[in-house]
Amino acid sequence: MGSRKLAPAYKAGYGLFNAGLFTTQFFFPTAVGACIFSTKRAHDEIGGFDESIVLCEDCNYVKKAAKTWRFRFLPLSFQFDPRRLEQDGFFKMGFTYLKANVRRFFFGEMRNNEMEYKFGHYQQQ
Repeated sequence: MGSRKLAPAYKAGYGLFNAGLFTTQFFFPTAVGACIFSTKRAHDEIGGFDESIVLCEDCNYVKKAAKTWRFRFLPLSFQFDPRRLEQDGFFKMGFTYLKANVRRFFFGEMRNNEMEYKFGHYQQQ
C-alpha cells in the first residue's frame, strides 16, 4: 500500500519520520534497512553489517559508512506494506523507533536486547 492511500494520521507520521531521518543524516546518520544503497567497496571497507547488534543494525551500518563515505538521502520515494504499523499500533511503533535511536545516540548500539522488539510475528494481509 502506498502512502497516497493511507489515512492522514499515517501520512503525517511518515512525514515526521522522514523529517527526522533527513535531519539526522548530517550528525547521526540513521536509515531504514530496506532502503540502503551501497557499493561493494564501501560495504567491504566498513565491514558490512555488525551481526552482534540485535536492533538498529541498519542504522549502525550507515553511521559507520558516513565516517568514511558520503552518506545522504536520495530524493526518492517508495511504497511498503504498513502491516507493522497496523498490527503493533501506529504510535507504539513510532515511539519504539524514536526510543531506540535516542538510546543509541546516548548509550551506543544494542547488542544485548536492551529493548524488547519482536520480529517475524506479522500476519499476512
